[in-house]
Amino acid sequence: MTTKMQNKLPEKTLHLFAVILIGSAAFLAWYGDFRVTIDVYLIFVGLMFLAYFMLVYAIFKLKVRFGKQWTALIGIAVLCRLVFFFSDPVLSDDVYRYLWDGKVFASGHDPYAFPPADEILSRLQDDVIYPKINHPEIPTVYGPLAQTVFLFNYITGNSLLGWRLILLLFETGLVLVLWRLLQHFRMPAERLFLWIFNPLVIIETYSSAHLEIIAVTFFLTGVLLFYKRNSALSAGLFAGSMLVKFTPLAFIWPFLRRNSRYGILIIAGILAVGLLPFLAGDSIPMAGFISFANRWEFNGFFYKLITTFIETFDLKHETLFSFHYNGHLEYFYLTAALIYKLFAFVVFIFILLDQWKKLRFTIRFESIAYLQAAKILTAALLLMTPTLYPWYLLWMIPYLLFIPNVSWLLFTWLIQFSYIVQQRYALSGVWQEEWWVLVIEYVPFLILLWWEFEDVSNITGWLGVKKTQRSGN
Repeated sequence: MTTKMQNKLPEKTLHLFAVILIGSAAFLAWYGDFRVTIDVYLIFVGLMFLAYFMLVYAIFKLKVRFGKQWTALIGIAVLCRLVFFFSDPVLSDDVYRYLWDGKVFASGHDPYAFPPADEILSRLQDDVIYPKINHPEIPTVYGPLAQTVFLFNYITGNSLLGWRLILLLFETGLVLVLWRLLQHFRMPAERLFLWIFNPLVIIETYSSAHLEIIAVTFFLTGVLLFYKRNSALSAGLFAGSMLVKFTPLAFIWPFLRRNSRYGILIIAGILAVGLLPFLAGDSIPMAGFISFANRWEFNGFFYKLITTFIETFDLKHETLFSFHYNGHLEYFYLTAALIYKLFAFVVFIFILLDQWKKLRFTIRFESIAYLQAAKILTAALLLMTPTLYPWYLLWMIPYLLFIPNVSWLLFTWLIQFSYIVQQRYALSGVWQEEWWVLVIEYVPFLILLWWEFEDVSNITGWLGVKKTQRSGN
């Protein structure tokens, strides 16, 4: 039995949807520093997700196709973004590092050579940007292409408003890429709204102003060109994505399966061109990532679970080695965290090899199986990482347009509870995670994920997605 397709939402429903989304977004932008009253944030972001899930249900289960309502819906989406353009970031201060890096690059200094706190950069240490930089003793983690965008933002005013306009420009390109991919797979354009109206996308990109959208745009444009059989440009865009952030290195491999040597050579060449100018200056590009990988941990459920178990063996925290880079000394110790990271790396390699092997049996070049393999690798990375900030899910959401999972859509809401840690930090300066928060976030998500894994009809029954679309064979 099929659900009859509807041409539009009832007008009252559309108006209610607009009021909830725009009203909640405007309130969060107006409220100011809601870290000390994080329950206010959770209530209003919860309202945004309620409206979002209603829209998802209408698209997949009721098969609403909106018709002339498209213009109104796009207008609502734009307004939800614009209300944050003149607000200060509250949940993250990463954007101030972007503004700082652009300022350093424009001054003629290598942004990788010195951390913000270095005396050599003292004349740049102003009263506006510098005090808001998190961990000024650590060099930047962002790639050369990201630095170029930071430099452009500095030249054009080095403002939060200008940076958000840049993000809006990239997201516009991303939406067009997603639309073309939906056309390629003969899927309804309404699935674009899974991205456009997701509150996590709106808040993390326009309130907190994270740069993930830039790397995601490069990556997915590479995916589109892969399906258009332009392997050279596709590989070049994958390299561009990695020159923003390292993250795509984990899941570009399915798209290199058909011509791996050629693609790897192109990627290696472009990465060399992007990195060598900085290496020639005796600095290590993106070296701050070494400190990040060594010391950072946040909101990783399996990381917390397994390291808690390992710590019962009473390890001696011996110094294994130290690494000196760009004026910074990083120590590595024998800890439960290090053991877990080595274990997770091995598990991920096994998953990668398994997906690589399975693609041998994919005959059709246009098969969605390549996208599904990348989604599995992305999911594995997000689930096993010791550090999972909410904005990292921006890498997962695009896959859900083509291979929907209720569990991951739900997780984009549940992960908002990780911000509870901000309240104690804002009040006392103590960053302390609580197990009960991880349980709220992960247990419903993992139960639903397992339920979907056990039987694909659990997804098709709720969302009304044909099984053939998921198999890609």
